Amino acid sequence: MKMKTRLTLVSLFVLITASTAAKTKVENVDFTFLFSSAYDILSEEDKRKNYDMYLDEKAQFGSTTRSQSGIKTINSQVFQKEIADQGITWLLLSYTPTLKGYQHIESIIEEVGSIMRGALQVGSINCETEPSFCKDLGIYPRGVPRVFIYSYVASDKGSLVEYNGDLDVF
Repeated sequence: MKMKTRLTLVSLFVLITASTAAKTKVENVDFTFLFSSAYDILSEEDKRKNYDMYLDEKAQFGSTTRSQSGIKTINSQVFQKEIADQGITWLLLSYTPTLKGYQHIESIIEEVGSIMRGALQVGSINCETEPSFCKDLGIYPRGVPRVFIYSYVASDKGSLVEYNGDLDVF
């Protein structure tokens, strides 16, 4: 994994952690500590692998590995039933299969979902097969895949916020 991709994962990790902290109304969160901890884990291959498998940077011998979760396909019915105002933070990828960089961003989303398992869910919305749903949400991709966080930062009701950080597509 390239260093730039690791930094992107750290950025998403911190953003989602901040969103989760706001959702659960945790006070006095030390984001400098969160950022440095995330970077420490993600920058070293062995620690990252152990964290992926055990949610800890140290190896736990005798433990079983976690299965890969994958990215859930989201349509309007799934969104209403499992995402909208359900109290869960989601990381959502809005794309069409022909967009350049889609698979790279999807792999980043999947890895963040694996790292943050239990704190958030990950999903993808294919705007080629769900065009009216994407337009209704205002998430239709404009030339590149887009990443959104459905969270509870502003209020008790969930809202979609676009991630505008570097996704290192090219």
